[in-house]
Amino acid sequence: MLGARPLDGVRVTVVSPEPLAVYSGMVPGVLVGTYGPEDGRIDFAALAARAGAAFLRDRVVAIDPARRQVSTERCGALPYDVISLDVGSRPKGVENQGMPA
Repeated sequence: MLGARPLDGVRVTVVSPEPLAVYSGMVPGVLVGTYGPEDGRIDFAALAARAGAAFLRDRVVAIDPARRQVSTERCGALPYDVISLDVGSRPKGVENQGMPA
């Protein structure tokens, strides 16, 4: 939606250590062969680009709410006004199905 209706003055940065993630809702279908492994992947860089957001391949290692910043392994401190977190999950056995971890 952000790509279709950009918000003036809003800059979005997606931070992830990997450019691809597995959409957990599709894992059962991938495991039984209804979908191919590529069908259950989310390409963060492409998704961010479509939304007009930046993609930073890095890992958040700390959050300082008092300073309103996150710290990453490689890029250091990044300021934020609003933060949304996905701590991630990895279904057991997916690594054996040819999907990215």
